[in-house]
Amino acid sequence: VRNAQLTEVSSTEFMTPSAFIFLYENQLFLTFRNRTVAVWNFRGELVTSFDDHLLWHPNCNTNNIYITSDQDLIISYCKADPDDSSVEGT
Repeated sequence: VRNAQLTEVSSTEFMTPSAFIFLYENQLFLTFRNRTVAVWNFRGELVTSFDDHLLWHPNCNTNNIYITSDQDLIISYCKADPDDSSVEGT
């Protein structure tokens, strides 16, 4: 349903992303900015951020992200955590 309601979000909370994906099944937005991923709802509230998920490219676009049709799995190209002992060569 469309209406004339405008939802404003503080610019200190929501910085302009380099890309976003609308998750229509969940009515959420994935945003990508400075190698980080965050999830927002339509009320302009941060739902979650992926603190342990650092994207490989600093200005990610949606070509580097895959989301399953059920929208329950995100696949992306990420940087390895230098403190992760399970990564080979460390």
